Amino acid sequence: MQHRMMLGIKQRAEGSWNPRAADVLVPASWFAATAVATFHAARALRSGGLGAPEEIALASLAAVAVELVLFWDLPASVRTLLLTALAGSTALPVGSSR
Repeated sequence: MQHRMMLGIKQRAEGSWNPRAADVLVPASWFAATAVATFHAARALRSGGLGAPEEIALASLAAVAVELVLFWDLPASVRTLLLTALAGSTALPVGSSR
């Protein structure tokens, strides 16, 4: 791992770094998952009181998804599936206003 890190630093310093898709998409997935978790947390807080149970559940699941994306080395297909499910969850109806 240290060898690959040092090689990446050397390539960046020399201007010969050619990033792979994962070098760009993995950090982007961190921000996307965090944005969705923040969205669900805000929506749960806005739904009044302690929030609707389904809103709290979505916020909790989104927080777990952030942990998975940040700390686990997930394959690209699993990462994509997880982020797609998270993005789709933002379109779900809010609490009792169905």
